[in-house]
Amino acid sequence: MEKKETTKSLSRRLYAGECTSILESTRVSDKYELNRLRQVCTLNVAAAPDDQIEKVCPNVWVLADQTRCGGTKGRFLANLLNQEPYKRYMEYVYVTEFPGGAQIALAQAALHLQKHATLFLPSGADKPNPTIARELGATIKIEADDPWKAAQLYVQGSQQRVLLPNGLAIQGMHEALVECASKLAKKHGTFDQVWCAVGSGHLLRALAETDLGKEYHGVAVTGGIPEHIQKLSRINEHVKVVQHPLKWTELVQPNQAPPFDSALYYDAKVWSAVVSAARSPVRILFWNVM
Repeated sequence: MEKKETTKSLSRRLYAGECTSILESTRVSDKYELNRLRQVCTLNVAAAPDDQIEKVCPNVWVLADQTRCGGTKGRFLANLLNQEPYKRYMEYVYVTEFPGGAQIALAQAALHLQKHATLFLPSGADKPNPTIARELGATIKIEADDPWKAAQLYVQGSQQRVLLPNGLAIQGMHEALVECASKLAKKHGTFDQVWCAVGSGHLLRALAETDLGKEYHGVAVTGGIPEHIQKLSRINEHVKVVQHPLKWTELVQPNQAPPFDSALYYDAKVWSAVVSAARSPVRILFWNVM
């Protein structure tokens, strides 16, 4: 069946003047986010080409991984899990909070590999990302007290289950991210600034090893700046990280959301910082993970 485009491409949403937000308040809601993710993951929607970026305002370009089920990690995860040491397992176990995008990437990869994903969360089983993961076949387990301990007990003694690390930082993921960013640099050149959300921090760390940007800016949105990213920013003057004031479990403010689809608990919170940076005459790439 021919793939059908169900959402407008970014190129059709170009607008003149300064970078700003044009999202209506009705598009900053759990209902909208659920429907958006459902379109991407369960309908026949075409993802953007791997190396495609789109200009969204005079000096800002976007890598549009929101068109890909599971976002950026969805590019590589199934292939990496189909290699040792992960190929031997039949069930992949992961701990996250409800806004985490990696759970969708893992559910999609497990479905593709005809295996199973089990997700441990402290709350929020009815929120958009866990709902999509469940629709893709994942099992959701709520453990309010200590989901990590519950997950460790769940895999203990099993030869079929494996507990995957935070941020899905599995063997080969870092190298895959570096290779992806390096290919973008080769095609599109070096940007003055590259911006991304920081959760586990593995994307920012990988980007900083490439020529994609002269500077790398991260906005921590999951409740704190990871220690390894704090260290990286101390030893590499080209890496800068700030903490977003909202909690991870809070939606982005409508007047601060970008003029294109973006994870409302995650990437969308970076946009206000991108808008501020874009007031200077710099060439910016915003890596929209999901």
